[in-house]
Amino acid sequence: RERVCGRCFAQAPAAPGCLLRCSKCRWARYCSRECQAGDWQRHKRECRTLASKGGELLRLDDAPVADLLLLGRCAWRRHDASSPDDEDAAFDALETSRPTESDRALARFATMLPGLLPPSCDAGDATRLLSQFRVNNFGVTNELLSVVGAGCYPPAALLNHSCAPNAVLYYEGSRLEVRTCRDVDAGEELCHSYVELCQPTARRAAQLRERYGFECACV
Repeated sequence: RERVCGRCFAQAPAAPGCLLRCSKCRWARYCSRECQAGDWQRHKRECRTLASKGGELLRLDDAPVADLLLLGRCAWRRHDASSPDDEDAAFDALETSRPTESDRALARFATMLPGLLPPSCDAGDATRLLSQFRVNNFGVTNELLSVVGAGCYPPAALLNHSCAPNAVLYYEGSRLEVRTCRDVDAGEELCHSYVELCQPTARRAAQLRERYGFECACV
């Protein structure tokens, strides 16, 4: 978090103080004034939460903090959508999974953070969204394939898995592109791999079963 821009996910040099910090919450960091201004519409609500409750979030690991902030952004975006578009429809259609106790605990914590969630989002709604995140969200990677952030991309989440995929996911900052990796026939379904393909078949199958809840028929 301290070396990655909160909007474009550009990675700063190791030297301290290379990124601009939000003057209000002192939590969010940006590579430029342009990124800071461009992120304000999404950051402004969580900013108040981070300014007042940032110390409590610091006691959490990076992963649950990322889930909480993404939860807030997604919930507010959906709440503010007066005329839902195709992306909103894809968001509403995200695959669900069985909530875990960790989902429920994090959802309860989220409802205690003032302003993080819209008034219409209760603990039950937050639990459902967090359980959806586990099987739909993406780890945003840089050019070295290191994870630098997390994102919710509903249209891309509709793509199915294949151990012999015809597409890969590529990130330009926070922009996700689906690129074909071989010739694709008209009308052919696009699929990508949910797990690292270099792993043994048994390990891939175990990861798909444990995280996504389905049995892979790959041999």
